[in-house]
Amino acid sequence: MVVYGSSERSGDSEFAFWVLSYLGHKNARVLDGSLEDWIAAGLPMESSENRKLAVAYKPDIKSEFLAGYDYVKSGQAQILDARPFPELSKGRIPGAVAMDTTNVLDKDMMKSGEGLKIVFERLNKVSPVVVYSDDYANAPLVWFALRLMGYNASIYTWEDWRAHEIKNSSMLAQPIKEVPKSAKYYKKLGRT
Repeated sequence: MVVYGSSERSGDSEFAFWVLSYLGHKNARVLDGSLEDWIAAGLPMESSENRKLAVAYKPDIKSEFLAGYDYVKSGQAQILDARPFPELSKGRIPGAVAMDTTNVLDKDMMKSGEGLKIVFERLNKVSPVVVYSDDYANAPLVWFALRLMGYNASIYTWEDWRAHEIKNSSMLAQPIKEVPKSAKYYKKLGRT
């Protein structure tokens, strides 16, 4: 199976590839480039619908491709924040490093191995990497580039982090106790 997408939105085909990988699908690939690149190269196209016979699909879930909150919070992995720059002002996972997704692309194609080596040179190749974002395209794009370069990478979501942090902070907050009106908790300062 070869997955491809349009040049209008990078990361769509990498997301589909990540889903297939997570489900344990074997022999899936991502077209290096877009449908527009395929057309520009003069390669054959067809416009008819292809129908396949229905088959029973039994996934073989590869849980190592999806990071969980406890794992991310444990500090065992290097964390990359693949959200767009304006989103970084909303906070980040502690210790996360910002990763602009355009750094892994050369136009709408994945950078060469040498180009990606430079992009990821700050990462420790033997330590796992978790990439997170707030949409379905950015994290898979960086994840795919990391996997191409031999990194042990997984994906996480900003929404899951925020949900857990909000839940944990509300659990830590102590309810305010009613103070009896007769209690004297204030000192008078100065003269009255």
